[in-house]
Formats: sequence, structure tokens, C-alpha cells
Amino acid sequence: MDNVLDNKKEKTVVKKKKIVRKKKTKGISFKKFLAIYSIVLGAIGVFLLILLFFFLKDYESSIPANKMDKILADMKTSKLESIIEDANIEYNEFEDSAYISTKLKEKIGENELSYSKKLGEYSASNPVYTVSAGDEDLCTISLKKESKKSGFFRDWKLEDVTFAAVAGSDELNITVPTNSTVYLNGIEVSDSYKTSTGVEFEPCLNVSKYVTTPTEEVYTVTGLNLMPELTVNYEGYELEYEANDNNLTALYPSVDSMYETASANAMEVLECYGKYIINRGSLETLSSHMLGKAKTYVANIPAVWAFLVGKKFSYEFRDMATSNFRVYSSDCYSIDVSCVLYVNWGDGEKSYDTNYRYTFVNVNGSWKVADLSVL
Repeated sequence: MDNVLDNKKEKTVVKKKKIVRKKKTKGISFKKFLAIYSIVLGAIGVFLLILLFFFLKDYESSIPANKMDKILADMKTSKLESIIEDANIEYNEFEDSAYISTKLKEKIGENELSYSKKLGEYSASNPVYTVSAGDEDLCTISLKKESKKSGFFRDWKLEDVTFAAVAGSDELNITVPTNSTVYLNGIEVSDSYKTSTGVEFEPCLNVSKYVTTPTEEVYTVTGLNLMPELTVNYEGYELEYEANDNNLTALYPSVDSMYETASANAMEVLECYGKYIINRGSLETLSSHMLGKAKTYVANIPAVWAFLVGKKFSYEFRDMATSNFRVYSSDCYSIDVSCVLYVNWGDGEKSYDTNYRYTFVNVNGSWKVADLSVL
């Protein structure tokens, strides 16, 4: 009987041990599950964070303004050459990528670069921006979508660069004295670019009766990206020039050896004119300096200050000056002359600003005014 009870006790103990062992086994398995679950969940979280990073990075790249920020940053560095190479820029014989790069670096200098949407051209699908260096418009940049996705979105890339330096036009008109030699960026401009010859011009439209009429020629160059460096040589002189948008006009030279005589002639004529209009000179004396159109002009001017007749007065020629002296040939030149004619008649005074451009011609050894204009 006792043996039977002992066996039952042993069996009961064994069962309890098995139950405890099972509970321990279940506890260990659950912990393993939690550990594995945590690892997997963490891996998924890391993956999602990486995915989000690349998503946001691609999204930023898909914003055109961010692309422009990068382009402007690159324009201030040595990457400018790469931008120019990537841009859809067409060149003519007077420019190349190295020249464009050099000129842009000069314009950028220490200026701050900025950009703005170009009115009338910008759209969400076709972003176009005006880029400025300081206060000066530098160029227009247009972007386009990449043909293939590099990630979640299509990136923007540089499509085209056009420059603002030729007044919105790639056509440049250059007016020079006949028989000049013209250079753009150090390269001679051939006669094939001439679009007009034998062009008469102010202030020499009324000299043909007395001397050979000076003329000019016009060169038209297209396909330029930037305003070029112009050099004009004429009869041993390198000429100055004036720029008006996309029109450059070379000025006839000022010859130092002739200036003193030309200035004295102009002042003498101006004094004769001033004395005539205040009744201190004669029309005959004034007309003796004139020919053609100029002589007709002064003949039709009455003595303007007739109210001075019978009055005692004093007068002065103040601030007499000459400028803009241009020699067209050995027997023709023009010169600007000015003064303030001051008159005082005791109980009153008046100052008369006088500004003329005289065109002189040499006839039989004497310099005469063949044409004049009021400035």
C-alpha cells in the first residue's frame, strides 16, 4: 500500500516539474518573439526613414527654385564653365565659350547674384528666370524636366541661357566713318557684314557744294550673346564710340593740331551772333562767316532784343566753351560752342544761354560755317 502511495507522489512531482518546465519554455519563446519583432520593426523604421530621406531629397530636387539656387551658387565658382558648356548657347565667329565665361566672371565679380520669375514667360511646366548681378540683368535661364526619373520625381535641368547684354536682341548695328577698320573682340569684321555704305549724316548734310561730303558705313552683326568689345581704326586714330541700346556709333576723331584754330573760329562766330541780337553788331559782319544754310538761317533772325534800342547797357560773354570737336576731313569739321550772354541795362538784366553746333568748311583758304544747329 505504501509503495502505491509513493509511486503516486513521484508521478505527481514529475507532472509538476513538467508543467513548470513548459511555463519556462513558453516564457523564453515569447521573449525571443518580442526581441525578433523589435528588431524587424526597427529595421522597417530605419528603412522608412531612409526612404523618407530620399523622398524628401528627390522632392527638393523637383522644385525649380532649388535648382536655380544651385545654379547661382555654381556660377560664383569654377563650375561656371560647366554651366556654359551645358547651356544651349550658339556662337558666331566673334565669341566662344571661353570668352563668354571670362566676360560673365567680370560682370559677376563681387556682386550678389539673384533671380526672379520672368514675367510673361514663367509657368509651372516651363520655369524661366531672370538672373541679375547686383542691379544689372545678366541673363535669362530656362529649365526643363529630365526625360527620366532619377527617383520619385523628375529633376530639373538647365535647358537654355540667353543674355541680356545686347538690349534684348542678338543684332548689333555698328556705324563707322567710311574706310574704317572694325574689330569685335579683337577679330576684324569683314566687308560681308556691311549693310549700308555712303550714308550721309548730321551735321554734314549741307556741305556738298563746298567739300566732299563725309559719309559713314553700317555693319550689322547677328548671333551675339554679349555686348562685344569694339575697336574702330580710322586714318591712324582709334575712335571713341557711343552706345544706344544695340546701336554703336563711332565718332570721327578730334585732331589736336587743329583744335586751337577751330575753337577760336567758333568763338568768333558766336560773339558776332551775340552782338547782333543785342544790337551791338551787324548782320553783314555775322553773315560774312557763313555759307549756304547757315547764312540763310542768320538772315532770318531779327535783332531779338529790340527793346534795348535807345538804352545804355553793358554786356558780357560768360562761360565761353567749345567741345565735341570732330574732324571729317582736312577741309571739314564740326564743333560745339556755348556761352551765357549777360546784359545789364541799369534797371534790369538778362542772361541768354547760347548753344550751337557749327559745321565749318574750308573754301579758298578761309573757314566758313556751312551748317549749324541749336543744341
